[in-house]
Amino acid sequence: MDFNILLLRLGMNSEDFVNKLNVFDYDDGTFIYSVEQRQDVHVCPHCMSDKARVKDRDTVQINASDSDYRREVVRIRKVRFRCMSCGRTYTPEIRGIDRYCKTTSMVKRMVCEDFKKNMTFSDIAKRYGIDRS
Repeated sequence: MDFNILLLRLGMNSEDFVNKLNVFDYDDGTFIYSVEQRQDVHVCPHCMSDKARVKDRDTVQINASDSDYRREVVRIRKVRFRCMSCGRTYTPEIRGIDRYCKTTSMVKRMVCEDFKKNMTFSDIAKRYGIDRS
C-alpha cells in the first residue's frame, strides 16, 4: 500500500519518498506534512557511479497549497550523498519540485491559470499562500 498518495495530490512523485504512514500537523492554520526522501536509489549525476554514501540530511519546507485559502506545507527530510568515485556531493531530484524552488510545480501551474482569470495579484497570493511579489 502506498501511504504517500497525498503527494500525488500535491503534484509530487511518491516514488521519491520513503513509503511510510505520514503524520501531519496543524499549526496556525497550516497543514504540515512530513515526509522523508528515499536514500536507497542513488546514482551520481556527474560520473554515473552507484558508489555513494550519505553525507548529511537537511529539512526543507515546500509550499504545496493547491486549494483555496488552505495553507499546506510539505516538510521534506532530504538526503545528500557524496560520490566515492568522483568525490562530488549531490542531492537526488524530487520530481514535482524544481531545483532551488520552495513551491511545487503544480502550484506554479495553478497560479499561471489564475492569471488568465480576472484576479488581482493579491487575491492569487492569498489563495495559494505565497508572497505577492
